[in-house]
Amino acid sequence: MLFLCYFLASSCSKNQSIEVSGIVMNGNTENPISGAVIHFEQSKLNYGTYSNVFSVLESVESNDVGFYHAELEPNSVVEYRFRASADGYFSSNDTLDRNAWRMNTDNFQEIKLYEKSVLKIHAFNQNRPGIRMILYMLPNSPRCRTCCGKQTFVFDGLIDTTIFCPAYGGGIIEYETLRISGSGGQNGEGSVFMDNDTVVFNLEIQ
Repeated sequence: MLFLCYFLASSCSKNQSIEVSGIVMNGNTENPISGAVIHFEQSKLNYGTYSNVFSVLESVESNDVGFYHAELEPNSVVEYRFRASADGYFSSNDTLDRNAWRMNTDNFQEIKLYEKSVLKIHAFNQNRPGIRMILYMLPNSPRCRTCCGKQTFVFDGLIDTTIFCPAYGGGIIEYETLRISGSGGQNGEGSVFMDNDTVVFNLEIQ
């Protein structure tokens, strides 16, 4: 009898798991996303040493209403991480400390994904060879992915060129133009609404 109690207690202890559930949604509309794949990963203690290498614990998929549920086996974890992806969306990931998710509690993790979009900047100057202009995508534009705050675009003389800039769909990207040589014209500012997969921004330099 004593052995049976010990066996049951040991089995229950070994079968304990960390349960995580939540909703995967569109970051702009908050509509649920079905078919999103979520990988739950961990970094572990290896012989008492912290490791920054992550291994996959569990992979699940969101259902028709964006809901997912995962059961993770607890280990000597330093950090947890999840990676989520879905067709037509930029992937998302986040790293959490080992106290973020606990056993025997309802661990809720909301995941927001943003639609893929491309800002197609078409800059052209056909009549004024002496003009040099800088285009600056403002860093406080939350939907700009790679172009904002990382670089400026310089257009010199007579040009007809196109630049492709990955961006989150459904948001507004702000910009400024600065003339650094040539007469006439003014500096400017404006915004572009990313309402489609590809948005064309025609910038006539004059």
